[in-house]
Amino acid sequence: MSVALILVTGTAAAIAAYIRSRFFAPTLKFPNKEKWITKKGYAGKLLRRDADREVFMAGALCNYEALMFFSCADTLPFHPFPGTYYHDTLYPPFMNPTTLDVVRSKCHFRPSDIVIATYPKCGTTLTQQIVLTLLADGEKELVKEPMALSKWIELEVCKEGPTTSHDAIAAFEAWQPDPATQRKPPARRVIKTHAPSHLAPWIGGANGIPEHGKVVIITRNPADACVSMWNHARDIPSFEYSELFEHFLSELYLQGKVESGDFWR
Repeated sequence: MSVALILVTGTAAAIAAYIRSRFFAPTLKFPNKEKWITKKGYAGKLLRRDADREVFMAGALCNYEALMFFSCADTLPFHPFPGTYYHDTLYPPFMNPTTLDVVRSKCHFRPSDIVIATYPKCGTTLTQQIVLTLLADGEKELVKEPMALSKWIELEVCKEGPTTSHDAIAAFEAWQPDPATQRKPPARRVIKTHAPSHLAPWIGGANGIPEHGKVVIITRNPADACVSMWNHARDIPSFEYSELFEHFLSELYLQGKVESGDFWR
């Protein structure tokens, strides 16, 4: 078994962002925001303005070193993030818990498989593109649709609904990558998942990785991942989410009440 861990941005900045945002962001009020930002040496970026509040994110040297928010409101309304709870983790609304149970009892992690395991918005598609291009021996024209060539296992088995889940799981188990897209036979399956380790979508979970199986784990500065997920949630109609970033950060993201749960678990 091989596991590769890739850290996209600096750990120190990530820790600083978490501490500042977790303990200070929800209630700080600064009457003179511009003066404070200038005094501290930050370049404040206005994320959103509505009738009674302004939301800023402070950055240092073009790197998200800190998250600070300023609001006229002391409390925030609660708007849950739409989704489906599977055990202790929130999944996208199209996931079916019964189907996911079957996946974890029926699907195999093959010794030739390469699994890309990420928290959402941490560079998944880029990593799929890199891994598939390596398998294509650098011939990028063979990797035109990385998300089709590297399947998201949970989506594949849940997208048609629970009534066809057994057929979908059987189809996924029978799936073989097109050998024409790879230059190093035998062709290897490249699989994507956003599941936490204790809900790994194959028989045996994290303990079921075979000796020669490969797992590539990608992580990212949580400040950047948080901003990206906020935009992602607002862009996808099925999430039905349109709140301010201030709400998303303090009421959902830092509470682990977003897609794939807590970033730090």
